[in-house]
Amino acid sequence: EEEKEIFSRILEKLEVKDQLLLRLLFIDEASSEEAARIMGLTKEAVYMRKSRLLNELKKLIVHKISVRKGGEGRQL
Repeated sequence: EEEKEIFSRILEKLEVKDQLLLRLLFIDEASSEEAARIMGLTKEAVYMRKSRLLNELKKLIVHKISVRKGGEGRQL
């Protein structure tokens, strides 16, 4: 449960378009082509945005874990 809450708080930090893209790709299991059509983007833009988002999420999650373990950094 705590992990879900942490993940929800991290997602709230993202722009609405980024939240939508993640929902389409990972919750609704839409293809990149479907996500591009729905969002009015090119397939290439979806690939780039997805890559950027996954890197950003990784950094936020690692940071959050570091903070919880007593490391330096700001609380999310």
